[in-house]
Amino acid sequence: MGIVFVLLGAAFLLMKWVSPVASAGLLLLAISVFAHIAGNYIGTRLQRKRIAPTESAPLPSEDPLTADEFAPRMQLGETTHINRIGYGVTIAMAVLGAILGVIAGSYWAPREIWFPAVFAVCLASGAALGGIGGFTIFHFAWQLFQSWRQAMRHSRSASKRR
Repeated sequence: MGIVFVLLGAAFLLMKWVSPVASAGLLLLAISVFAHIAGNYIGTRLQRKRIAPTESAPLPSEDPLTADEFAPRMQLGETTHINRIGYGVTIAMAVLGAILGVIAGSYWAPREIWFPAVFAVCLASGAALGGIGGFTIFHFAWQLFQSWRQAMRHSRSASKRR
């Protein structure tokens, strides 16, 4: 719990030195890096804790299953086609980010926002952060949906066999 407070303190201190848009971008980057490191750590631990099958007396089989039926190959590792919804979400979030970037820029520098360079930087940075954030969130949600769909498909096929 102490690490969370230290990270929040560092984030608030960072917000005092840089703009809110830059703080949001750095926070998104930190969360993405943390999620990837945590996922890698969990996957490695699960791989190491895998229990080796023990030799036991053969059980009488009432319904012999093939290896593919017993443990069907999951398709989560394969790439899935992301249709136009993903691109639409990314573009919409980029536009929303651009609008919010200009609003944040007008709050952060109210007199300088109408200078073309400042306006362009606020617009571009907001669009970039919004697009990256929308892309990241949509693709995490898409993979979660694909995992759920694969699990439901597997559970239906397992219940039909019995």
